[in-house]
Amino acid sequence: MASNLLLVDGAKLEGGGQVIRSAMAYCSLLKIPLKVINVRGGRSKPGLKAQHLLCLKIVAELYMGRLVGATKNSQTFHYHPFGKHSSQNSYNFDCGTAGAISLMVQCALPCQLFSPIPMCISFCGGTDAHFAPTVDYLRYVLNPTLKKLFGFEAQINLLRRGFFPRGGGKVEVKSNPIPQLCSFDLTDYGNVTKVVIRSIVGGNCPKSMAVQMANAAEAMLSPAMDAGITFEKVIEVDPQALCPGSSMLIVAETDTGCLYGSTAIGDRKLRPPQVAKKACEGLMNDLQYDTCVDERMQDQLIIFAALAAGRSLIATGPMTLHTETAIHYAQKIAGAKVSVEKKPKGCLIEISGIGYKNRYLDRSWNHNISRRRRRRRRQKFKKKYKMDIQRWLLNFREKSWQIIRETLTELAELDKSVCFNLQRTEIFMIAEFGAGCSISEWAEDHTRSGIVEGPIFPGDMTLIAEVQKAGAWFETLILRGNTIDIKFNFLCWNKPADKLLLKKIEMRDAELVVEALKSGLDFEQLTFEQCCSEGIFIILEALTEEVKLCSLDLSGNNLDTKVLSLLFNKVKFGNSLQYLSSLYLQNCGITDEDAEVIAEVVAGVWVRTTLDLYGNELTMEGRGKLDRAFKQYARQMLY
Repeated sequence: MASNLLLVDGAKLEGGGQVIRSAMAYCSLLKIPLKVINVRGGRSKPGLKAQHLLCLKIVAELYMGRLVGATKNSQTFHYHPFGKHSSQNSYNFDCGTAGAISLMVQCALPCQLFSPIPMCISFCGGTDAHFAPTVDYLRYVLNPTLKKLFGFEAQINLLRRGFFPRGGGKVEVKSNPIPQLCSFDLTDYGNVTKVVIRSIVGGNCPKSMAVQMANAAEAMLSPAMDAGITFEKVIEVDPQALCPGSSMLIVAETDTGCLYGSTAIGDRKLRPPQVAKKACEGLMNDLQYDTCVDERMQDQLIIFAALAAGRSLIATGPMTLHTETAIHYAQKIAGAKVSVEKKPKGCLIEISGIGYKNRYLDRSWNHNISRRRRRRRRQKFKKKYKMDIQRWLLNFREKSWQIIRETLTELAELDKSVCFNLQRTEIFMIAEFGAGCSISEWAEDHTRSGIVEGPIFPGDMTLIAEVQKAGAWFETLILRGNTIDIKFNFLCWNKPADKLLLKKIEMRDAELVVEALKSGLDFEQLTFEQCCSEGIFIILEALTEEVKLCSLDLSGNNLDTKVLSLLFNKVKFGNSLQYLSSLYLQNCGITDEDAEVIAEVVAGVWVRTTLDLYGNELTMEGRGKLDRAFKQYARQMLY
């Protein structure tokens, strides 16, 4: 596989996120292993940011691929697609920032269209972001254009807008699978007949701001256009947006069905007429050329034309750097043939596509036959070798996981289905082994999850951490005193763990958790129930930046000042709780003295979402201290 590895330099041409989005989409569809170096090397702050990292995870999850080295700020990563699409029909992806949802959709849509089943993907992030098309641009320009050219239409539902800096916008994209894309001719631009001005405000921005932007845009455009062109103004207000913001989309439509879109994002430094002027200038700049697409549409159509069957023609304005990047990777990865003819008022791009077919729609009958054959081979293998393999593994039960893994590697040809009835330690080993050997076929053939429970043995927590790093995902891991209860899900790979629940943890059990944290155990939610204060202190002290903890629940535990000081100092300096968004401290015995400690630590730095102090012994004096400390930054504080 190493010899077929495709090397992409992320600093070439556009040198930003488009390089990795294009490479990931092509390589997933064409089953090409990928290595990207110098990720976003053309930017002032290179490396993967939250929205780019989410794009990678979206494509990897859709195609059951394996990502290596894809972490925040990483400048190099590997991607190994396994050539099989997930059978899941619904996904939810949250950027966690105001990163542009439109760019996530741009990366996911080709993979979504060539899926085996209808699919619905929900995105959370920024709907109206700088340096990216808005979601309205996708809804009213890109989506109708794709319907005109290819006959399909993705359903893009805007559930809530998200503006900088908080984001929180929600968009749902539904689509049906398509067998193949056909070529198109987009060279007849025609004459503009209609202009639609969409002016949007969200949060606590007044509606009058949207009206001012729309009126200013019409006043600027109408004198510069023919008298027969009709103008339509649409005012949208979204009070559910988490923070105030505004944007504008102007769409010009021609008598041949061509659409030109221009967007502008509001800013505190810009008055409404200035925002309108920015959008109008973008539209008029596009209309001065003999083009059928606007500047933002150029590069977005390249991947569809490269995958289509036949020769496609696109009349554009001057080539943008994004378009040159899209053409480069259409040639380098997909193997499409592209020629560009420069004209006095624009360019003509000719693309000979590769005729990519949806392999999941073409081979359903043969696929069922192959599955029946594999099932018969498994049954025969189980009958002959099952007891021998179990006996061999049990002889090594007390050995370290490194030795077992090395030995299992020599048995790569064995059918792993025979191992479902093994003991807990063996299941850990098989899960790790399966993560590196033919996991796509294995996950497809086995739809059961492994349930593991019983007393904790030395090294069990370390084993769990190692299996998780190998790719397995557990929905919930529960420690009850000296017993363990874990549900492994073998079908979800490269997905973070969800919840760690600790019940009645004493000092010895806390040391086991610390051992697992040192081995790389990761989880998003951490809950303590009836745990001793010393054990809580040890575990909180062991948390590092590697654990992306989003929710911490200490409700019902009697916390002393030592634990509270440690907790809020970690919040203050952000060295291990930088992702924390919810903190629950209900009925923890917090007094006015503790409130003074909390207020002193977090005053001026708390930017989280929820702090729940319900049921504590706080007087009006203690609550007043907290209110003053949180006055500027708190989003929600519950007593």
